Amino acid sequence: MGNVRQLPPSVRIVAGLAGAAVPLAALPAVGTAASATLDVLAVALAALLTVLALPSIPAPARPAWRMLAASLLISLVAEVLFRWFQFLDSTRWPTPADILYCVSYVPLMLGLLRLDRQRGRRLRLGGLLDTLIVTVSTAAMATVFLILPMISAGLVNRAGQLVSTVYVLYDVVIVFLALRLLGAGTTAVRLLVTGLLCLFAGDVAEQVMAARTSSIMFPRWINLLWLLFYLGIALAAVSAARTRPARTPARTPDLPALEGMQVSLRRLLAMTVAAGLPTVIFLLPGERTAVEGMALGTAATILLGLVLTRFWDLHRRLDRQTRALAAMAATDPLTGVANRRTWDAELARLLSSPTGSGTGSGTGGNVLIAVLDLDHFKRYNDTHGHGAGDDLLRETACAWAGEIGARGVLARWGGEEFLVALTCRDLDEGQRVLERLRPLVPDGQTVSIGVALWDGAEGAASVLRRADGALYEAKQRGRDRMVVAGLVAA
Repeated sequence: MGNVRQLPPSVRIVAGLAGAAVPLAALPAVGTAASATLDVLAVALAALLTVLALPSIPAPARPAWRMLAASLLISLVAEVLFRWFQFLDSTRWPTPADILYCVSYVPLMLGLLRLDRQRGRRLRLGGLLDTLIVTVSTAAMATVFLILPMISAGLVNRAGQLVSTVYVLYDVVIVFLALRLLGAGTTAVRLLVTGLLCLFAGDVAEQVMAARTSSIMFPRWINLLWLLFYLGIALAAVSAARTRPARTPARTPDLPALEGMQVSLRRLLAMTVAAGLPTVIFLLPGERTAVEGMALGTAATILLGLVLTRFWDLHRRLDRQTRALAAMAATDPLTGVANRRTWDAELARLLSSPTGSGTGSGTGGNVLIAVLDLDHFKRYNDTHGHGAGDDLLRETACAWAGEIGARGVLARWGGEEFLVALTCRDLDEGQRVLERLRPLVPDGQTVSIGVALWDGAEGAASVLRRADGALYEAKQRGRDRMVVAGLVAA
């Protein structure tokens, strides 16, 4: 729980009392005044602790925890009424207190939903499908093993059947929301989810007992599960009160397409068991009523659709990831234009294409190779900072790529150097295109350009070397100009 001394003294005292309430509540016999008093005291302390922690909870998360505190306060009133009706008639169930218990679930679910949204996580289809698979399987098991047996047993009146059904439906929603929160990884969420699991276990145990007897004198351990739920919310609120909101890390532009593919072995196993459980139960030997068979068959059909949709989503993400990786491997990460590997492949393709047939082909197709170097880039970096230098490279590459279009290939060679391969009718046309690149450099910066016309026979390394030599000559002549290399002799 970290350094509890950072909490106000009043909160620490109430936290200690609340922590001691659980073992104390287990001591008195069920149905006694002492037992009822300690149960109410435990819920009251949990509600008080949550309310006291509210002002220290970070503002963005505070509305969600207010809803959870409201749920505890409603539960406290319900607990008092429940113990009163238990004192009057230990066989009466449901009681008017159950209406308040049902109402308390509403702010609880709204608070959990708000916590999930407040985390800032996008609702991805894969995570939603995984959650729905477990939730639908849970709903099917609850229907077959809790709701239907309770109704068929006839030990509970219509009101009891309705209340029990509402509890089960609420619990299914709680399972859904708890699964949504599991990925948060904070201490507050872990305590909260643990409390929700205790609530679910207590409600399931209550439904099983209600199918056997109409008494509200449930075993002591069921009440303790509910008390652990209340205290779980309180301790989670204390943990949230001392947690500073984490900064959202800057996201790399190339990474979003790679998200959503991480499926752990435990998660895959859980999905497999959940998806197959209704079918396995349906195929097990034994008599099944028509309603039970319909419930299991419907759940199995829905789960099959969810699983198929999950496979489709994984395939879609895998395809997106493959394309993203291919784009990352082919482009320069800073400027987004082609990298050296792509340049080598594109230049080899261009020089072997009938379009780039050289000056002596007679077809009018020529390939022009240019090396472009931003002038005084180091001085610009030293003056404006490396961030501004990166911006200059990005803006320049974007402007040049737009001007070149489909007429050629633009690649970053390294640092402030770029390469261009143009297909053109003649040298003059290629020069005109390259001249239009010079004024596109932003912030008043200039560029030197070395150009070589491919003769149709020399290798890629040779023509690139001639263009680089022409660039060196442009630098020697004072920069901010374009120089064309002489042709290689036949």
